[in-house]
Amino acid sequence: MTDTPLFALARADHTIIVTPQRNLTEFDFAQIESEASQILGQISKDGGPNVVVDFSKIEYTGSTALGFFTLLFKKTRCRGGEMAFCNVSAVEKDVLRITRLDTLWPICDSLEDALQKVKAEACGTSNATWIVIADRAVARIFEQCGGPDAELQAVSTLRHPQSRERMSDGVTDGPGSFRGGSIAGSESGDPNLDHRHHTAADFAREVVAHLEGVRQRGQFGHMILVAAPLFLGELRNALTPALSQLVEHELAKDYTHLDGATISQHISELAATT
Repeated sequence: MTDTPLFALARADHTIIVTPQRNLTEFDFAQIESEASQILGQISKDGGPNVVVDFSKIEYTGSTALGFFTLLFKKTRCRGGEMAFCNVSAVEKDVLRITRLDTLWPICDSLEDALQKVKAEACGTSNATWIVIADRAVARIFEQCGGPDAELQAVSTLRHPQSRERMSDGVTDGPGSFRGGSIAGSESGDPNLDHRHHTAADFAREVVAHLEGVRQRGQFGHMILVAAPLFLGELRNALTPALSQLVEHELAKDYTHLDGATISQHISELAATT
């Protein structure tokens, strides 16, 4: 049997509204943790910078939910946004006062007041670092807040299936003269190599277009590029001037098949040695 979702999400301008659907007790800890992870990932991927938590449907929350709200607050501030609570019951206000969480974010009487509050206080500049792990067929994007040793949060994965394909079997003239990528002049080589350069350049432009759109929304302020050598060059060539200014580190390695923990370790080591 599928559990009824504990949280509902809505949008208003540059704000994500998180509405708990029922009282959040410690018996719900597994579902809270599962949904919290999904919410954090979704907000990092395509949400606005601000967050409002609307308590209009509940009376109280347990410590697991408060832990999630604290993490949500840290992620929101890291991305240059603000967070507020609204429609909080008297019981929950006491809990927030005792835990001193009411000193971290404002407690507003209504949803409208909360939306205006976060909009007025948002600084609009994110301190988050986006880490692009890519080759010519896939780009995995992670977000990191709080320094090089902080946990990585998966944001999105972009794919380019054409890069997995070989040239058409109809190509029969074998090695010959071609112009490939940014190489000047005419050179002798394999048409399949030329195909790899072409598809890499196409995908690099797609990745950069995605990153530039997110940058314009202020969702990250720093960037690390880790890519297979050929694709790293194509990414570098495709970057807009604004994105180029955000690049803090580059690494010519293919880490696309590594798990998040291993990637995090490599990123920490990269930051320590540069």
